[in-house]
Amino acid sequence: MRQFVSGTFVGTGALVNVPIGWQPDAVEIVNITDGTSVEKWFTGMAAGTSVKISGGTVAPVTANAISLLAGDTNTTKGFSVGTASNVLGKTYAYTALRGA
Repeated sequence: MRQFVSGTFVGTGALVNVPIGWQPDAVEIVNITDGTSVEKWFTGMAAGTSVKISGGTVAPVTANAISLLAGDTNTTKGFSVGTASNVLGKTYAYTALRGA
């Protein structure tokens, strides 16, 4: 079964947990305050990493980026966005996908 969810969160400059009720296979976050960056994480990438696209440049983020939340309940399953990927007061849109 395919699942898709989207939403927004406000950056804290610290770890932000985004519970969605299931573990995604792909996550994309977009800084909609500035419109300056897109970050993507896919199954198979290490926890805390992402690929960042900003100003026409593509670069890996190797720590404190996007990770899965591995809880046992629907309120603790989802993903987290680390300090390398969110800025205090900025609004981010996210899309999370699961399934083939």
